[in-house]
Amino acid sequence: MKQPSHGPTVKSTFLEGGRVLMVALNRPKELNTMTDQMQADLERVLDWAEEEPSVWAIVVTGTLAPASTKAFCAGQDLKEWLAKKEHDQRRRLLDTPNGFGSISRRLSRKPLIAAVDGLCLGGGLELVLNCDLVIATQHSTFGFPEVSKGVFVAQGGIPRLLLLCGRTLASELLFLGRPVDAQTARDKFRIVNEVVPTTEALLPAVLRMAQQIIANSPAAVQLTKLAMVDTLRRGHRGFLDDAALGTLREEELGDGIELATAAAVLRDEFDEWARGPDMREGLRAFAEKRKPRWSDPVKITEKKKASKL
Repeated sequence: MKQPSHGPTVKSTFLEGGRVLMVALNRPKELNTMTDQMQADLERVLDWAEEEPSVWAIVVTGTLAPASTKAFCAGQDLKEWLAKKEHDQRRRLLDTPNGFGSISRRLSRKPLIAAVDGLCLGGGLELVLNCDLVIATQHSTFGFPEVSKGVFVAQGGIPRLLLLCGRTLASELLFLGRPVDAQTARDKFRIVNEVVPTTEALLPAVLRMAQQIIANSPAAVQLTKLAMVDTLRRGHRGFLDDAALGTLREEELGDGIELATAAAVLRDEFDEWARGPDMREGLRAFAEKRKPRWSDPVKITEKKKASKL
C-alpha cells in the first residue's frame, strides 16, 4: 500500500496487513512538542487515513524507543509559539478546526487508539482525550500545566475532560496544573483504558486491541463511532432516537446548520449500512459458524460524488 504523504516530524507504519495505520510523533529530542510543521504533517496523514477505505483503525503514539526521551507529546513547542506575533497566535487557536495535532477536535469515523509512553501534557492530553481508546505505560504522566504558564486549555480538552470524569475531578486537573501518573489517570480520572508495565509491552497491548477492532465489521464500527460522536455533540439523545421518535428538529441542534448537516450525514450512513453487505455477511457467517468476510467501506469522496448524481 502507498504510504501517505508527510514530512519528517511524523512516521507512519502499516500494521495488520494495512488495516491499522500507526502514526508516531517524531521529535523525541523536543519531547514531541507540536510545531506548525508537525501539525501540517498530521493533518495530511489523518485526512488521508480518513479517506482510505482499507484503513480500519488508527494508532497515534510518540517515539517508541526505550533509549529515547520518554514523551508522547509535551504540548506546544513554546519557542516557536513565542516567536509568533500575537495576531498569529490567536489565529492559530481559532483556525484549527481539527484541533491540536489535527486530532483534539477531529470528528473521525475511524477508531483512534492512543499509545502513550511518557509525558502527555497540555495539548498532548487534549489530543488523547479525543481518542477512543488509550493505553499507557505505568511511567507515563498526564496533566494540564497551562494555568501555571498563564495559558488556557483551548483545543477541545475541557468539554471532553468534563464528559469523562465530571466537574469536580476535571477542576482538579485544570485548576491545579498538577500532573498525575498513568494508574491515577485510569482509576480516578477515567482517561486511560489500560496500563502496561513497560515501553516494550505497549505496542503488543495496542495491537491486541486493534486486532479485536478490525475483527469486526468496519462499516458497523464506523457507523457506531459516528453515532457516538453525534450523541456527544448533541447531548443525551442521538440521531437514531430522533429518527425512531420522529422528533428530529433543527431548532434542537445547538450548532445550527453544522449539526443539522451532521444528522443528515448520519441518516445517509445508516441507510448505506442497512443496504450494504456487512450486515448480511455477519448474520450469514454466524448461521454458518464461520468467520465473516468483511468488505471495505465506500470511500468518502465516492459517497459525495454519488450523492450529487
